[in-house]
Amino acid sequence: DEWGAVLQFWLTDGRSTGTTLVTQIPWSEHFWCSSQFALSPGFERGSALIELDERCGGVQHLWASDGSRERTRLLYASEDWYPEVSKSARFRGEHYFFVAELDPGLNRNRTALWRSDGTPEGTRRATWLPDRSPGNWYWQRELVAGGAALYFPWEDAELGRELWRSDGTSDGTWPVADLDPGAASSSPSGMIAVGDQV
Repeated sequence: DEWGAVLQFWLTDGRSTGTTLVTQIPWSEHFWCSSQFALSPGFERGSALIELDERCGGVQHLWASDGSRERTRLLYASEDWYPEVSKSARFRGEHYFFVAELDPGLNRNRTALWRSDGTPEGTRRATWLPDRSPGNWYWQRELVAGGAALYFPWEDAELGRELWRSDGTSDGTWPVADLDPGAASSSPSGMIAVGDQV
């Protein structure tokens, strides 16, 4: 192969005759030690995002593919961000996903909501999310698209972990309700989209 060593992406329907090579990503000089995949309806329209971690904790790469070699391309790469494409949701024709990244203005790591239309120029930060409560840096994240907004659990010092929504803008991002009043947490989980509702 003229690409040399590659990371291959296969598709199967559970039968040997239905197992085919979809596309492959050039390995070049990098050592891809881990990967996550996000697939959504409309894969043939280029809606697959592929996250690759270079040398375990080095540069994080985000690729897109529609299943063809010609349209398998790098969207973004940085040492200062950690995308979670496995928790992505498709909203208004774009992928949205969480990214832990360095905020250059504050010189510290924060979490942002990113968006991608499958092109390098269309892959960018949508909005920063509020700072989380001290000491609570990880929980199982969820992101679900409703008709008018994205919904996700989020935690801050004032409300605890409650249900939030975002339309992909800072002005359109806020808590839906404080179900367990004050700093206590209702900890919503297991969200499912049914039509335009969640």
